Amino acid sequence: MLIEIHGIQNHSPANLNRDDLGSPKTCYFGGVLRSRISSQCIKRSIRTSDEFTALCGGIRTRQLGKLISDLV
Repeated sequence: MLIEIHGIQNHSPANLNRDDLGSPKTCYFGGVLRSRISSQCIKRSIRTSDEFTALCGGIRTRQLGKLISDLV
């Protein structure tokens, strides 16, 4: 059995997620064209939030090996 849950959440009228041309990302949902916010966009907003920073949440880097070797 496969169960998919889709949720619609209201957001302020802002261009939260843009494509490579700067246009808002959209999709048809329920037969209506709606704005779309990707999970990547939501995760970035969490990472850059003050609450996440206060928790010493982490960093994004391509230099993880160097950071670890510097600590040792």
